[in-house]
Amino acid sequence: MIQRLVSLCDENGFDLEMMEFVEREVGFLVAMARGIVDGRKTQREQDISFTREAVIESAEKNGLLEKM
Repeated sequence: MIQRLVSLCDENGFDLEMMEFVEREVGFLVAMARGIVDGRKTQREQDISFTREAVIESAEKNGLLEKM
């Protein structure tokens, strides 16, 4: 997605305007990125059970732990 934005700016000569925008809105952009990261983390935590049994089962399944 960032590459498409860079290409769009390059093709239309928006590089200076975009740099000014990013400098002006850096706090907002960081907050938006943090929101996305936190949302994905929450989703991952809901999807995956980190019980001892689940970790052992996953390790065995992926060849990281051998059954004794």
